[in-house]
Amino acid sequence: MKTKIVYTLVSSPSDSYLEQVLISVHSLRMWNPDVIVEMVVDESTYVSLEGNRAKIVGYVNKVRKVETPHGYNNVQKSRYLKTNLRKFVKGDFLFIDCDTIICDSLAEIDEVDADIAMVADLNGDLLLKDPNTLQKYRDAGFGDATGLPYFNSGVIFARDTEMVHKFYVDWYDNWCKSDCNGVKYDQPALCVTNANHGLVIKELSGTWNCQFKMCGFPYLKKAKIMHYYSNNGETASFFTLPMDVLYQQVREEGITPLVEKLLCNARQDFYAVMIVGKEQSMRFFYSHLLFLYTNRPALYNLLSKLWGILERVMYR
Repeated sequence: MKTKIVYTLVSSPSDSYLEQVLISVHSLRMWNPDVIVEMVVDESTYVSLEGNRAKIVGYVNKVRKVETPHGYNNVQKSRYLKTNLRKFVKGDFLFIDCDTIICDSLAEIDEVDADIAMVADLNGDLLLKDPNTLQKYRDAGFGDATGLPYFNSGVIFARDTEMVHKFYVDWYDNWCKSDCNGVKYDQPALCVTNANHGLVIKELSGTWNCQFKMCGFPYLKKAKIMHYYSNNGETASFFTLPMDVLYQQVREEGITPLVEKLLCNARQDFYAVMIVGKEQSMRFFYSHLLFLYTNRPALYNLLSKLWGILERVMYR
């Protein structure tokens, strides 16, 4: 695999972003042991990589420290690194967000015929029509985005070309405008940058960024990267795995047998615990339901129809 993998990280000991990266990179190494991995961090994060937090250094080939603008908070630092990433990294790269699990070889990315490519946001309709997202775009100061392609920036393939370098320069400038207008997200700025450049972003299959909590379930069977949208800093609900439990284990012990088990068969086991949380019986049920969906689709469809008939009888 020629394309290098890149993560960005802005983290302190009080959050779980480093643990997310450690889990993601561990899963990456399970399927892509020889891939070159770089991690781009801000100054404060770099200083914090000591003790147990230094474990991440053993998983990556290079940790690149980048100075961020004075006065930026951690969210702004994170956006700065992401939207300027092209000038910090040499060569073609595949950027991957922290809250991801890699489930397969990523070597096919070398063959992508595009300068810059991403997956549709939420694994939904690529053309933007969601009212809430359209409002964020307007609030950011970019006008009406109805019908524009709207990509998820959690996985980005970027070649080392002049066009892509210029694209990233404009993305950061547009994000600065968005941030000044109170919209901290980077995707509205990404959308307007793509429009201004003549819609240069090519669409990748949803398997490269399977957002299974959204509309990504159909891509889960062959997912290369699962994007689980961390609930970092939030209270877990009944229907989500309390990720803080895993993060705490990784913080104290590294990759534990529990985490290893979930990563070995992530498309089934990690999905199951993420969806139904701590109820063992429900995890068992959803895990096997996913197995049927993945390996016995005809039987899954038959059971779905029978369940629908049963529901109509029960709740008539």
